[in-house]
Amino acid sequence: MRARNWIAMGIAAFAAGSALADCEEVGYIATFEVMAGQEQAFESAVLAAAAKVNEVEEGTIFYAPYKGADGKYYMMERY
Repeated sequence: MRARNWIAMGIAAFAAGSALADCEEVGYIATFEVMAGQEQAFESAVLAAAAKVNEVEEGTIFYAPYKGADGKYYMMERY
């Protein structure tokens, strides 16, 4: 259940930030492969990091984690 909530949060955040951008904005997608058994620790760490980036990094429009169906993790960033 917790993983579903985490995935839903990423999808909702991505959909909310998916407006067309002018040429002054830039976006990135970072990909992470997490070692088996370390998923919970990674999810906790990446959620805390995303919250801090959104709080303090000037110019951040969108910064959110997402867990793909393939088991890989992604960090979607837009500045």
